[in-house]
Amino acid sequence: MKTMKHSGRMVETQSIRDYLNLDVHSWMVEFDASDFGRHLSTLFELPLPIYLSQAGDFFWKFLTHYFQDCAISFIQKIHQESVNLALLGHWNNRQLAIPLWIMNDTLIGFEILSSEKYSVIDSFPLNFESAFDQITPNTKSNNYYALDNELYHGNVLYLKIINDSIILSDYQQIDELAFFERIASTMIPEIDENLSKDDLMEG
Repeated sequence: MKTMKHSGRMVETQSIRDYLNLDVHSWMVEFDASDFGRHLSTLFELPLPIYLSQAGDFFWKFLTHYFQDCAISFIQKIHQESVNLALLGHWNNRQLAIPLWIMNDTLIGFEILSSEKYSVIDSFPLNFESAFDQITPNTKSNNYYALDNELYHGNVLYLKIINDSIILSDYQQIDELAFFERIASTMIPEIDENLSKDDLMEG
């Protein structure tokens, strides 16, 4: 068991899976494309104004590559004692990290770190289930990727970590689904008892 300082407090954890309780608990992940402007314009080698004019398209393209080989991890920034939660991924054969803040049941990312700025302490691989549709144009040399407008609101994109998978998802739809699942699984004595009696009579 390791003792680490995470977000200003000391925590004891055996693994990233145990810390996030991934066996029974799912997490929302929230990204706002505009928060990543300076970092992504550098990665794409574009002037910031040009990147910001097409922020959504660049961000979605980046994520399709980033999450092909990804993990959720504990990282430690160089020359800092604190430990950060982060999503690790790859872009052009470079491992990058997106540090995450924990806000209730939501993980929020704001920046992208290159590999020389952090070290990995523990890591748990995730399978990416893409919601992108691949569109092949008439010219066979190019492929285009499109994201359903229902999956993001403006420049905000939500993901969901479930067990060992990370999926693109609609935050509102997931909340509604969870709400109705709770209703369906809740026992209401009067109704359930009547249904049981009816079933017995029919049997």
